[in-house]
Amino acid sequence: YTMVDNVLHGCGDGNVNGSIAVVCFKYNADKMDWIRMDFLERKGGSLLYLLPIHNRGILILIKSNILYLYNGKKVEQVSKGFPFSTRWFQIPFCRTVISSDEILVGFSLLAINRKGEEYPNLRSINIKTGAVDKIKLPNLELMTSICGAFGPKGNRK
Repeated sequence: YTMVDNVLHGCGDGNVNGSIAVVCFKYNADKMDWIRMDFLERKGGSLLYLLPIHNRGILILIKSNILYLYNGKKVEQVSKGFPFSTRWFQIPFCRTVISSDEILVGFSLLAINRKGEEYPNLRSINIKTGAVDKIKLPNLELMTSICGAFGPKGNRK
């Protein structure tokens, strides 16, 4: 769930006309009821995560190469080509909102650099432009965290 323009919105797994879908709703406070706004048929892609972004919408991560965003009115494609369906993208993985236009996604399967050291594959996704950039971390200590998150191990996201 998240707020968009001071209205509560939510998405979840559902069934629309016999198809498995991600269904998105907005809450009507006057009627105290949820109104279906839009849906995304999954077409065989399993649902990985729904990532709420305050005042932006809900990012829909399914096992495909397309990234979707429910913006409070409709579900729209925001990026194509991100390797959600590859072997690198396995559960658990990190996903962290950086800003209303950017998220950081880390893969759970570690890569190995030239020195034989393991490190996570990190990508930054700009939701506004759809651009996907590989993130290089400044030191090995950060690289050994699954998400490269800053802070002590117990505080990593």
